[in-house]
Amino acid sequence: MLINFWKEVFAYPDAQKSWYKPALRRCDQLLREEDFEAVISSSGPVTSHLIANYLKTNYGFPWIADLRDLWTQSHYYQYSIPREYIERRLEVNTLCLADALVTVSAPWADKLKELHKGKNCYVITNGYDPEEVATDVPDLSKKFTILYSGELYNGKRDPEPLFAALNELLSTNYINDEDVEIEFFGNLSGGWLEEDVKKYGLESIVKINGIIPREEVTRKQKSAQILLLLTWNHPDESGTYTGKVFEYLAAKRPILSLGVSGSVLEELLSETNAGVHASNQEQTTMYLKNLFDDYLKDKRVKYHGIDAKIEEYSHREMAKKFSTILEDITN
Repeated sequence: MLINFWKEVFAYPDAQKSWYKPALRRCDQLLREEDFEAVISSSGPVTSHLIANYLKTNYGFPWIADLRDLWTQSHYYQYSIPREYIERRLEVNTLCLADALVTVSAPWADKLKELHKGKNCYVITNGYDPEEVATDVPDLSKKFTILYSGELYNGKRDPEPLFAALNELLSTNYINDEDVEIEFFGNLSGGWLEEDVKKYGLESIVKINGIIPREEVTRKQKSAQILLLLTWNHPDESGTYTGKVFEYLAAKRPILSLGVSGSVLEELLSETNAGVHASNQEQTTMYLKNLFDDYLKDKRVKYHGIDAKIEEYSHREMAKKFSTILEDITN
């Protein structure tokens, strides 16, 4: 409760607000020493947009405000109604000078258009580093390994549908517990994950690990049979691209995504053929059966991703899109 109160009152508009004044001083210094033609601010933190607003106001630079996550329109917004009202006014007054707004999906761009009337809103998804694709590829795991890396949120980014499906397949002997392994890597504190594992009797196949170096994570992703992607099964999540999915695309292993039906993630996986998306336990069980049947043929789950489509989501393509918008607003 004390942490939430501190965030509500003192971390306005975010915990990085102390960066604002030093950043302005540094910007003024750089502008005396070098020439710049435009500004791109990206959030979070949203303080970056306050800094860009200062630069626009005082120097007149063309400005792109990039929102990787929505500001006050996010369905993860956690503050009170009074705080939301005040902060929404700050958002509108800050971004009103931006020449273009950018976000990661069409549903989110539509939300921005509703709040920021008359603004040009563009979609540029997150992406992956193409150099990570080119790095060495380790041998695949011998077991039917399902890997998840990143943070989890109880009830929102929750592997329980997977656990329920696996429990069903194990109890009917469709899958042998000696063949399957689930690995979690990341900041997974709280104890609720362990409780869910026990609830479904999966202690022998689930391994909960802590945070490991990124280089090691990417190697483990490339050696896993399946990569698990979790989103909140909530209608407002339909426009959410997690950064994790693009990291998974770089690993070139089949993706099993769990979350709301009709989402942009579901469209992405269908377009790239890089995996499947399930929105309920029945679908999850069916997909696991199909993937396990494929694994039994030669101890590997085949990857069917379409390289040409996946390459459209590289950082190079993101840079090209930002370049096009910069040309538009500077001309």
